[in-house]
Amino acid sequence: VDYREQAGGHPQVWRDNSSSTACRAHLHLSGVDVGLEECTELPTGVTPYMREFKDYEEGLDDLQEMRADYANHQNRKTRKTDDGNFIGGLVLRDIELQDAAVFRCRVDFLMTPTKNARVNLTVVVPPSRVEIAWILNKDRRTGINDFIGPFREGDSPTLICYTKKAWPPPKVLWYEEDELVDESFEVDPKNEAVHNTITLNNLNRGLHGRRFSCIAANSNLTKPTESTVRVKLALNVLSVRMDDIGVLSAGVQTEVQCTVWGSSPQPIVTWTLGDTLLTETNMWVSDDGNRTVSMVILTPEPDHDDAILNCSAHNPVILSHISNYSPKMDFHHDVRKLTVTYPPQVKVTLGRSLEAENIKEGDDLYFECSAVAKPPPFKVTWSHNGEELLSGNGILVSNMTLVLQQVTRANAGMYICHSTNTEGTAASPPLLLDVKYAPVCVSSVVSQHSVAKHENARISCNVLANPPVVEFSWAFNNTAEAVSVPDDRYVVQGTESVVNYTPVTELDYGTLLCWATNAIGQQLHPCVFQIIAADQASHRGRLMTQEVVFSKSHFAFYTSLREFSSTVSMKRNSEDLITPLT
Repeated sequence: VDYREQAGGHPQVWRDNSSSTACRAHLHLSGVDVGLEECTELPTGVTPYMREFKDYEEGLDDLQEMRADYANHQNRKTRKTDDGNFIGGLVLRDIELQDAAVFRCRVDFLMTPTKNARVNLTVVVPPSRVEIAWILNKDRRTGINDFIGPFREGDSPTLICYTKKAWPPPKVLWYEEDELVDESFEVDPKNEAVHNTITLNNLNRGLHGRRFSCIAANSNLTKPTESTVRVKLALNVLSVRMDDIGVLSAGVQTEVQCTVWGSSPQPIVTWTLGDTLLTETNMWVSDDGNRTVSMVILTPEPDHDDAILNCSAHNPVILSHISNYSPKMDFHHDVRKLTVTYPPQVKVTLGRSLEAENIKEGDDLYFECSAVAKPPPFKVTWSHNGEELLSGNGILVSNMTLVLQQVTRANAGMYICHSTNTEGTAASPPLLLDVKYAPVCVSSVVSQHSVAKHENARISCNVLANPPVVEFSWAFNNTAEAVSVPDDRYVVQGTESVVNYTPVTELDYGTLLCWATNAIGQQLHPCVFQIIAADQASHRGRLMTQEVVFSKSHFAFYTSLREFSSTVSMKRNSEDLITPLT
């Protein structure tokens, strides 16, 4: 009996009434206690004797037990109302399922027949909990709390909702959001369970996150028991979009974003530049979970010009079901071709037909400057040992080419090509030009030595040569003859040769000549040393000795004078040189 559907909202069971007297039974609920009240309408002046007992079907023992309990008046209450009626009450505390039965109230009168009233007590055991499980193929999951899945689109999982130990057997209903979708529950008396099964056919993206509730109720006396889950789908990536990238400058850090739509759970986003995996990335997800943004921090290099930047995304749950899955599989991606500008990368090379180790004086040669740059260079200059080169005096500068005609040893040194574009100016690594040449004297000035007879003079001959491996030869020349100096009269150390010369007679005064020879050839002009008698030196301007020291930028002449003179007179290439003394 659905007691709450009776008048006034009170549970009532009415029994038949006589014309003169009546007895009716009411059922009142309070917490876990149940009260049974009986009332009877009696003739005036008649006092009833009332006895209450439970109408057990099990037999006399239960009846005697109840009568003994009532005799103690522990659960029986009798009162008289203002209108003269008597009400007898029976209170059952902490009721259990086995307390369900038909209760009879019997009223005995002195002058009239006994009256009986019956009330049916139904004890409701509400569902303690509702459990949800799901089955897909051979996969079964129980103890579900918040979500079911993840499923793939197209799957058709079966949802099972069940409850146990409830009485009477409850209705078990399925709701999608707030709409009833299934009420075809089944009762399993053997297991004291009730279950309702539904199948979600051909799951699609629209069901992702949908709420399914299972509600079990067996009485209006208690609140329904409910369990709710949401459907979780493994949704594939719908689209991938990388931001447009403008022109990049080499060495300048930039950030590129890639947006992925539609994936659940969060996709795995992979960045590659050419064949290189990029790892310096950040990622965040929108509040609704539908959009994932990945950002890569990129510092482009010149080699990255025209390289392909790729952003790919995949759903890890979906791809884990692919037997031949490979991380290189790009199911959804977007690419951009990079445009990278950079300053020139410059290199200098000797002309293709020339051999750097065989350049010698008198040769013609040229250098080539190669510059890899974006945009192309608009200016190219050349420098030699740090000084800019201009066309003229055997030098021809023609954009990416430098021509040297009739090179000399002065052309040896470091050559650099400088190239400029809008990204900057860059210089090539220096190229060393090594010019080979035959030996030459360190000093082109004739050296005079005043030597007395039987006095030993140590004459030094220094040459410049490339390669510096040289052989020396000496000769003596006077007015009468020219003879070679024996090898045992001089020594050689590198590019220097020293001869010990001792004049004995007048014929031993004259000119000593020194030649050197290397792999390039023999010295064209010998080094000249004048040997004069000591007494003749006083007649020739008091010049005793003269030493010449050669350095990179000048010659230094050191003289020894017997008497003071305000000037020293010398010759260079037949040109008189007058040097004041200080």
